[in-house]
Amino acid sequence: MKALLITGLAALALAGCNSLPQLPHKNKPNTQQPNHTHQHTQTTQKFVCNNDAEPVVRRINEDQIELIVDGQGTLMSAAVSGSGERYVSKTGVYGKGGEWHQKGTEAIFTYHDVGSPATCRLK
Repeated sequence: MKALLITGLAALALAGCNSLPQLPHKNKPNTQQPNHTHQHTQTTQKFVCNNDAEPVVRRINEDQIELIVDGQGTLMSAAVSGSGERYVSKTGVYGKGGEWHQKGTEAIFTYHDVGSPATCRLK
């Protein structure tokens, strides 16, 4: 009889442990995503070229730049490049198609039918 009473009390005690309320876990990771809002800033770079041109490159977004030479500007779109960044335009500063190919602080500035390409360096 004692054995039955002890077994019953032990079972009752164990059942009571399972019915305790769960406390919140303080180290639970936050699964909510923060709001991702920021503005991309436009950058402007000034160059000097071996033909005395001083182009200014203003980044519009990841796919476009504005190239300004002699006070005139043109929008150029990103194109395939083996190395660096390359932008092209069908019409441009001089009314001809051309390209701006930049790698680091150096660039090649070409406008079709306007002469040989100019080599440019960041000021």
